[in-house]
Amino acid sequence: MFEHQEDVQETLKRLRREQILEAAGRVFAEKGYHSAKMRDVASAAGVSNGTVYNYFASKEELLQALLHRLNETEQRSAQFSGEGGRSLPELMEKLLAHRFGFLGEHAEIFRAVLPVLLSMPSLREDYQREVLAPSFEMADGWLEGMMEAGVLKRADPSMVGRLLAAQALGLLMIRLLGDESTCERWEDFPALVTQVFCDGLRDVEQEESRDE
Repeated sequence: MFEHQEDVQETLKRLRREQILEAAGRVFAEKGYHSAKMRDVASAAGVSNGTVYNYFASKEELLQALLHRLNETEQRSAQFSGEGGRSLPELMEKLLAHRFGFLGEHAEIFRAVLPVLLSMPSLREDYQREVLAPSFEMADGWLEGMMEAGVLKRADPSMVGRLLAAQALGLLMIRLLGDESTCERWEDFPALVTQVFCDGLRDVEQEESRDE
């Protein structure tokens, strides 16, 4: 009984935390990070100022948590685990379609928080250590496995992972700058990036040897 109550309480805490982060994203996108106040976030979330501070000690801590959310840090491991029976292009396009969809949905939040991330050395260092490094480590392991299996030709997985991430981030920046073609054809990019990536790194010799 007590364990059930604890589970319910943890679920409620997690949902309240997500509620506050969702509100913070809206407020930062509307007002800008520096102009936004914690009380603005509380009002947007429909909670008291004290409740926000129960979850986040400062606005910078709230921003750090929001950056984790925008990176989908908690879901990253499951995303790289793949799905049995899918080919590499199918899996790659599925991953990219999800990520591009998420980036497009939250584009205005990125517009508000990216300048802050780039201009605050301490925040940038924390982001590199706690968000980027673990994400790239997972990507590197996944790519290494693809290369070991002969699905991708041998290359430095750390460089390949960063090159792939740059496609999404670079296109997001072009979209935020207002390029009409990028905005209009945003949903078409996952398939194109998949095609370029898989055709360029496909291990043709391994495929031919398996077919013989």
